Amino acid sequence: MSESIIVIVGLTLLAGIVLGALLARWWLSRKTGADDLNSPAHWPLQARTVVDNIENKVWHSLKSIFHDHMVLVKIPVLRYTKLQGAPILKTPLGPNKQDHVGQLIQRQWLDRLEGIHTTFTVCTLNGRIVGCVDVPSSGKFLKSGSKIKEAMLLQCGIAYVVADALTTADAPKMRELFLGEMPSRSPAHQVTRGGDSNFFSELTSYSREVSAAK
Repeated sequence: MSESIIVIVGLTLLAGIVLGALLARWWLSRKTGADDLNSPAHWPLQARTVVDNIENKVWHSLKSIFHDHMVLVKIPVLRYTKLQGAPILKTPLGPNKQDHVGQLIQRQWLDRLEGIHTTFTVCTLNGRIVGCVDVPSSGKFLKSGSKIKEAMLLQCGIAYVVADALTTADAPKMRELFLGEMPSRSPAHQVTRGGDSNFFSELTSYSREVSAAK
């Protein structure tokens, strides 16, 4: 009787080992298949240029106009702006609910701003943004979007211009709008007012003037 029990126990253990091996093999094959999906042999991508022909001409003009600054390409607005914290609600809530609602509203704003960018961003050598330029190329540019970006950036003290071409004749005006430099003054007396939006009063009319002239 004892020998039969030993045989049964042995067979049970053997069956368990075989079943465990089969399960392990199935799991590994499944994991390998998932890895294959996450790391395909061929990605459906190809390289392309960052700017088109029109944008490239404006880019070179901006680099000439702002030779002492950096001209960055298609930087997301959220990269150089930030939300001003949770909103103050008209109806007071408990601390936990206030924080929760504030986080939800902040997430909504982040979702709304995500993906918004300008064609070119001009910044100082230490990374402070002074102005942005949008190029309405490829027929995808929306005036409503430019109005939103104009209002948003001006509130942050950042100049905004829409132009599909720039020349050396635009240089003094662009530097005045973006940097606050007075063309009539010598370089030693020129002032950069990047944080003061008062000198942006002519920005809208100039942007329209540039767009209408092209």
